[in-house]
Amino acid sequence: MRPFEHIFKEIDKDRGLLYAWFAAMHSRVDIVICDKCENDMLAVTGKIYERIAQLEKLANFYDPHSELTKLNEVPAGVQTEVGEELLSMLYLSMRYNELTDGRFDVCVKSDGYTGGMWGNVEIDLEGGTITKQRYGIRFDLSGFLKGYALDQARNILTGYAVSDVLLSIGNSSVLALGNHPFGDGWRVSYPESDDSNIEIDLHDECLTTSGNANSERRHIVNPVSGALIEGEGRISVVTRGGAEGEALSTAMFVERGAGEREAILGRFRRARLLDTMN
Repeated sequence: MRPFEHIFKEIDKDRGLLYAWFAAMHSRVDIVICDKCENDMLAVTGKIYERIAQLEKLANFYDPHSELTKLNEVPAGVQTEVGEELLSMLYLSMRYNELTDGRFDVCVKSDGYTGGMWGNVEIDLEGGTITKQRYGIRFDLSGFLKGYALDQARNILTGYAVSDVLLSIGNSSVLALGNHPFGDGWRVSYPESDDSNIEIDLHDECLTTSGNANSERRHIVNPVSGALIEGEGRISVVTRGGAEGEALSTAMFVERGAGEREAILGRFRRARLLDTMN
């Protein structure tokens, strides 16, 4: 029995459409694939499912058995060997922290958090180690992980030579490759308000949305003040990659200054900010 649900529909003798869905990363994952062979589409969906499950076991902040949790429990001053992939994700998160002037920060759940905690972290990519020089530093890759998963899914799809795909994780992290079976690109929507969406065509791009869906939901910390951001509001960005989309959308939601936003946006090649409720 497959670990995901799916529906297959034949479009014509040369093409079919597979729609599959499953739960992962505290979200619903939806995949639409247009290709020739149903078995190939099922196989690639299975590989994506397995890859996302691997990432959850590796870097789930809330899993007491994940490699990330074990790293978070290591005390300050201890040089720790870390698996290549987790170390790469942390290094990438550090780079995005720099590119966003600290507005994207996976250290916000550290004890006694203050901005600039990455200055107390030493990453040795060649040696495969990380050292936290300050007590209580913890890394939370929860949002970043969804975008990273989109990038990993893209690698799998490329390996299978599958080119027409729409993949969504929780409707907030979306990858669109190739074309809809009856159109150019993929038309998706992003929130303008509680009861209104705006449609946009994506062409080999990612759409990422960050923010508070309602006035009671507060889950993004402002690294400048260390406080949860209050109030309803959302920001959407279009980027080439998923991981950069997660970093950039978070940074755009945190940073409200027009000039500062423009400066950050300019560091992400071919990225664009969409008009959303803010």
